[in-house]
Amino acid sequence: MQPYDTNQTSNTGAEARNGGRERASARSDGFAPSTADERKAGAPSSNTAPANCTPPSSARILRTGIDSLYLSFSGRLDSTRDKELATKKLTAQSSEEVKRASAQLILADHCLAVAERGKGKFSYVLSDNWYHISVSSSEAQNMPLAYVQVSSEILTLAGYGAA
Repeated sequence: MQPYDTNQTSNTGAEARNGGRERASARSDGFAPSTADERKAGAPSSNTAPANCTPPSSARILRTGIDSLYLSFSGRLDSTRDKELATKKLTAQSSEEVKRASAQLILADHCLAVAERGKGKFSYVLSDNWYHISVSSSEAQNMPLAYVQVSSEILTLAGYGAA
């Protein structure tokens, strides 16, 4: 918006009838094109404009990849593993820092921290720097056993096949 200018004249005649459109088309303040060339050029480049509306740039793409990979697994949690996870979850809720730090589970050479709370309908959350695993309890029905987020770090290092 332009600041109010007390030296401007009021809309009269044709300007009043067309709502000031004639005057707006002659402006050169960036709000409306003032020449035929400016009207043909279209909108200026923007970081929010779609790729087909921005001019090609000299930027070079250095690397592309997958940010995260999400997997879900069906099945049921074994009752002994459910009890173990419930115990670790209670340990994670402790007020003592040393006890909370011991709320870990070793799976396939990964030391996963057991969170103090579940996530949504999943009772348990296990995580490390490569995996974020939500696990349902053994009593859950009509839910996947686990919902796993594989991080971009391992995807970059090992590829999605090895992750």
